Amino acid sequence: MRRIVLAFAFIVLARIAGQAQPQAYDAKIDYQKGQQSVAAIDLPYSEDITEAAIKDYMSKKGLKGSSLRGFTVYRGAKLDESAGDPKDLHFKIEKKPHAKGTSVIYLLVANPNEDPATRAPGDVPLDPARTFLNNLVPSVEAANLEAQIKTQEEIVKKAQKKKNNLADDQTSLEKKIRNLQTDLDQNKKDQVTAAAAVQANVNGDAEALKKAQKKMNKLLDDQGSMQKKLRNNQSDLDQNKKDQDTQQTELDKQQQLLDSLKGRRK
Repeated sequence: MRRIVLAFAFIVLARIAGQAQPQAYDAKIDYQKGQQSVAAIDLPYSEDITEAAIKDYMSKKGLKGSSLRGFTVYRGAKLDESAGDPKDLHFKIEKKPHAKGTSVIYLLVANPNEDPATRAPGDVPLDPARTFLNNLVPSVEAANLEAQIKTQEEIVKKAQKKKNNLADDQTSLEKKIRNLQTDLDQNKKDQVTAAAAVQANVNGDAEALKKAQKKMNKLLDDQGSMQKKLRNNQSDLDQNKKDQDTQQTELDKQQQLLDSLKGRRK
């Protein structure tokens, strides 16, 4: 029993650890034929999401990035809003090898207008850079959530459109059935009239009898054709109603997923 409890506790702790916020760490990166010390952080989000989140995060601080030597540089940024001199922040975002939908942020910190390639290794402490990246994570998470919401909204929109199309098809099929039923009713009346004409000419004009019989045969053929169309349309209508029920279930499921995602907004 003790082993079972310990195993269960291990699983719970593993899940909690798996949900913990990523933490920045020290790393090295190639820069102008040399290597520079940087802060780095691994994120379970794509490069596009991460890059857009950083751009938005820095934009809210009034900063615009520029491209330089494979990095995006934000000049005059503060690593700590409460204190500290402005720095130039060199960001590089790469996809993690063999890990789809993940990325790594590298942050190279430099003094204003400094060329990092000309300085001695270790000149800039990495603690503030790691803290900056850790503080950036919620913004990337929020950006990823918004991307998920946007994707899910499109899924719901398509599901609703399919449901609406099925409802339109139902209306069209019901109209066809009503029209066919009206035509069948009229066909039956016409058959009564044609049968009377055949009867009236049985012992009379042969040509008139021939025309009356031809008309009767055509009415019978039309009746068979309309009855077949009626059966087919009724079958299509029955299937349409089943499809609508299925699609409504799918729409409800997708809407619940969307509501769940929106509920995670902070």
